[in-house]
Amino acid sequence: MKEFKINILDILELVIKRKWLLVRMFIISFLISSVITFILPKKYYAFGVILPNAKSGSLFENIIGGDKAMELLSGSGSLLSSDARDVKEILLSQPLIRSTIDTLNLVHVYGFDKAKNYKIEDVIKVFLKSYGIEETDNKALKVGFVDKDPQRAAAVVNYALKKMNEINSQMNSWHAREMKTFLESRISIEKSRLDSLATQFSIYMAQNKALLPESQIGGTIDNIASLVKTQYAAEIELNLARKTYPPGHSTILQLQSKIEEIKSQLNQIHSADNNEFMFPMAKAPNILKEYAELKRNVKIQEEVFLFLCKMYEEAKYNEANNVPQIKLLHTAYVPQKKASPIRRKIVAVSVLVVELLTCGYILLIAFMVNYRAVNPDEYKRMSVLLREMSFGILRLPQNF
Repeated sequence: MKEFKINILDILELVIKRKWLLVRMFIISFLISSVITFILPKKYYAFGVILPNAKSGSLFENIIGGDKAMELLSGSGSLLSSDARDVKEILLSQPLIRSTIDTLNLVHVYGFDKAKNYKIEDVIKVFLKSYGIEETDNKALKVGFVDKDPQRAAAVVNYALKKMNEINSQMNSWHAREMKTFLESRISIEKSRLDSLATQFSIYMAQNKALLPESQIGGTIDNIASLVKTQYAAEIELNLARKTYPPGHSTILQLQSKIEEIKSQLNQIHSADNNEFMFPMAKAPNILKEYAELKRNVKIQEEVFLFLCKMYEEAKYNEANNVPQIKLLHTAYVPQKKASPIRRKIVAVSVLVVELLTCGYILLIAFMVNYRAVNPDEYKRMSVLLREMSFGILRLPQNF
């Protein structure tokens, strides 16, 4: 068997010799790909941009104070504010998508009405291939849709944004109504407790009239009252979260974690004996301890009652006004420029692929012809095998 060798110069020479084949294939591929791009249906992309008003804050943040709320409930989110995650869930919800499909008659557009039986899940699957939501660098949400009809593409986006705002408003109104109903019952209970505790404290002071270290006790009581108020707010948020989200949702878990953290801080204050800024409640003399506990209970109950009243007023305002939590930066305009097909890209890629395949074909044929000259017996056997396997259709080249 003779040794067969080929180098880069040989390859270059072969390609140059067959340059007219490359030119012909270039022209053919260019023409065919150009025709295909004209045959392919044009598609247009319309989009609208919204900005979830995450800075509006929840009832908890507004009443407790933004910094304190963020410190105690960092990452838990707001039930009455519309962050990007909640808005995405609404935009991808079944009610919104089904309403969009029905309103714009997309079942007919996609041709499903021609079938006797079709499943809405299949229609939704086709819809979602053209429907997309992405978050921009400035935390806005870009809602887009691709369609053959530019008017319909814009109509789908604008209807989805309109429906999303309706659903979000309904959710906010429901939250406010639930909050108001809950607070009405709690305010009545807490008012009775406050009256009872205030009466007990007044009777105690009338009986003892003791001189007590008010400044040290007062600081500890104020701190406890603040923590209890924060815990109470978190528990109210948790109560609404359980009605809104499924068990195990991150918002529920984060609120539960923060409530446990606040309880732990309260236990530390109650038992602390090494903090010069805290009055050691657990180790106070009996009369002093009883005074501190009574005053602490009254102070806490006052804070809780005032806190509930503020929340109740805000819940009433939210239910009556239903302030929009989402800013519409711009609606979808009817696109003038098509999104696909991109003719230049398709033609360029097609021509490049065809030219590479043509070069490969030239080199393969040249290799086989030269191999025949070097190893004629083996080449003949390969030719017979190929002809037999292809039922006489394929043959190895004899010259080039």
